Amino acid sequence: MDGLTTSPQRTIVRLLQGFGSAAVLSVGAGSLADMYEKHERGSKVSLMALSRGSSEIAIPRGIDRFVCSSRRWDYTTRYP
Repeated sequence: MDGLTTSPQRTIVRLLQGFGSAAVLSVGAGSLADMYEKHERGSKVSLMALSRGSSEIAIPRGIDRFVCSSRRWDYTTRYP
């Protein structure tokens, strides 16, 4: 999708992305509601939200550390 240069195009793509994300989030919360009783559900939903929120930060940083420790910095700046 290299051709997304205008604001309406980006808005439409983000809207479609939101529809897909909403399905994933609701299925996860619904599964937890089916598996746990009402008094246990709060802590499980909070752990699910924490894991989803922190994975967006932790996973890319872990990959960066692996790449940077196993390769030289020239790998990221030198073009063929």
